[in-house]
Amino acid sequence: MSVPAEIPGIGSTALKPKVSPTFDPLRAGVGPEEYFVMSRIDGVTSLRDIIVTTGLPVGHAISIVSRLRAMGALLLPGESPAPAPAPAPAPS
Repeated sequence: MSVPAEIPGIGSTALKPKVSPTFDPLRAGVGPEEYFVMSRIDGVTSLRDIIVTTGLPVGHAISIVSRLRAMGALLLPGESPAPAPAPAPAPS
């Protein structure tokens, strides 16, 4: 399967996403495969190249990218990070 030109809900595979600086993979419960794909996202590499270089089946890599986007891990060009969540109050 070749990499499609568009990913539903994300856009063009020519986009060069970056990881949101406010995203906490531990808090979000990111799994090993998701973390592996996320580690390839650098703001310089296109989604297409990220998908190809993971070595994962294209459909599987796309589903991981889509999950990372849904979790708030990925910022597309021109997007700003969401504010970091407030820390939980200390127990009294």
